[in-house]
Amino acid sequence: FPADHPCTPKTYGYKSSDNKIVCVCNSTYCDDIEPLVGIPAGKAVVYVSSLAGKRFEKSLVPISDSIRKAEQEVMVDAREEFQSIIGFGGAITDSAGINLESLSEPTRSIGYNMVRVPIASTDFSTHEYSYADTNGDMNMTSFSLVEEDFKYKGGGWLLGEVNGEYYKSYAKYLIRFFEEYAKNGIDFWGMTLQNEPTSGAWKWYRWQTMFFTSKMQRDFVKVTLGPMFKTNNATKDLKLIGLDDNRMWLPRWADNVSCWN
Repeated sequence: FPADHPCTPKTYGYKSSDNKIVCVCNSTYCDDIEPLVGIPAGKAVVYVSSLAGKRFEKSLVPISDSIRKAEQEVMVDAREEFQSIIGFGGAITDSAGINLESLSEPTRSIGYNMVRVPIASTDFSTHEYSYADTNGDMNMTSFSLVEEDFKYKGGGWLLGEVNGEYYKSYAKYLIRFFEEYAKNGIDFWGMTLQNEPTSGAWKWYRWQTMFFTSKMQRDFVKVTLGPMFKTNNATKDLKLIGLDDNRMWLPRWADNVSCWN
């Protein structure tokens, strides 16, 4: 039964009573969790993390039919399924890429099987940029990936009525992003329609953004984006994810997006 490399704890916080703990990784050692293989019959593997400092600490315990009184009881019904975990990862923003580039090769691997890639700059970039900053370029002829895409990981003139010419142009912009990444051997399984679509309602927002209501986002997918994605090899199988915003907006998005007609 393979052993894991345990956490090397480090405490942080403004005061010692905070007792916040992280696991330290460097070029010579990093904690990891070995795949579950060779579990003996009649045994179960238990992982425990705690405020006291345990981080995915693994133990092998016997499976027993005996019932002991416990403070907490968890009832598991294997016949009832809910959401499934498809992976773990993070966002490869420009700042994440810059920091990864500053590390030595042995310290860069963390075992992600999913990453989130921004389309152009975000509030974690050193400067604002898009892939088509030419005013009036409705067909995206000036579209080009930038150095940040190759090294680390819409245009501000888009506006107009829902599903008008600018919306069609924005759909082309998104398609070009996936086409260009595909040319470089990177394919995607899904896309969120926009990061924090409600932020565009704030006139004082200090970074580039765009506003979508739940109905606007729904209609954009139904009338323009969805049909255009379906006819392109780079996007035809993409899963589209709505909202991608603060959870207080979830009920409204769920209500309006589910009303597809």
